Amino acid sequence: MLKKMFGLSAIFSLACGCIMPPAAASQASYVETARTGDDTWHMSLDRIEINGDFVRTWFKIDPYIDKDQPRIKTMRTWEMFDCVNKTSATLQWFSYDAKGRVVLSNEIPAEEIAMKPVIPESVSDANLQGACLVRSMRQKSKE
Repeated sequence: MLKKMFGLSAIFSLACGCIMPPAAASQASYVETARTGDDTWHMSLDRIEINGDFVRTWFKIDPYIDKDQPRIKTMRTWEMFDCVNKTSATLQWFSYDAKGRVVLSNEIPAEEIAMKPVIPESVSDANLQGACLVRSMRQKSKE
């Protein structure tokens, strides 16, 4: 069960540039989007790409807890969302050990990417809402 959904005010503030993110300039700015058990999901605001109804951005899961893979401490996923149809797909992912070394990775071939419906009140739903809120705010700021 999803314990915490993202903070809309934090995403709003960072998306519109109302406050400076706490990360150093050389690091990506991330905002928490969801928590499940021990895992915490963060969305990158620096690496977000918007193309019409679609948003692509990186997420980090830190800490990442998997009893079957104890070496893995954090993950990064490249996700795509369709804000109108409420679908998503994972495009690429990397898992890292405690020293930041890649343990496992996968890039989904373009012909195998399948947009799937987002389950309400899930991590994917929280991530979709966060990404699509940033899309909406950036589009409105251009008007």
